[in-house]
Amino acid sequence: SAITKENLKYWIASSATKSIENVDGENCLKIVSTENYGVYGDMNAGINNLYPGKIYTYSFWIKSNVAKPFNHSSIGHYQTVISGSLHVSTNRSFYPDTIPANTWTKAICKFTVSSQCRFVPYIWYLGNGTTVWVKDIKLEEGNEATDWTPAPEDLAYLNSSPTFTGDLTAPAFHGIADYATALTTA
Repeated sequence: SAITKENLKYWIASSATKSIENVDGENCLKIVSTENYGVYGDMNAGINNLYPGKIYTYSFWIKSNVAKPFNHSSIGHYQTVISGSLHVSTNRSFYPDTIPANTWTKAICKFTVSSQCRFVPYIWYLGNGTTVWVKDIKLEEGNEATDWTPAPEDLAYLNSSPTFTGDLTAPAFHGIADYATALTTA
């Protein structure tokens, strides 16, 4: 999903700070770790109904200030949860095995679930002083990481963003009231 102020609340920080930062023209989830953790998705808002025997692909774009390993014991951590049991998935694969420093990298994790369960994403085990930026987070059924596309709720948010239709240099522009009038909702 796109990173917005509305969905930032679904990421829980643990020994880290989280914020939205525009990087290269896109809103990103910025995580600054103060110990060894990071953020995880709200357990109550996790994606339910992953089905046994199905292959799923969890992917996102990530940029880190330092090179980091990418596997289940690092940034690639996730949970598949059912009735208090964690990690009900098998056949895990991670690509690439290292997230290089200061380079946007597509991180891809594939797995099969062994029981009907809920998926909880993590950006985890970052290490003290690590800063990462994450965008285009996606979980999909199947063994291919497809390009991110906006979900219907993302389109609704993007289409309702105010746009400026006036001229800030025009002599008739006299402060905030004129600016508010010049804003329209698409």
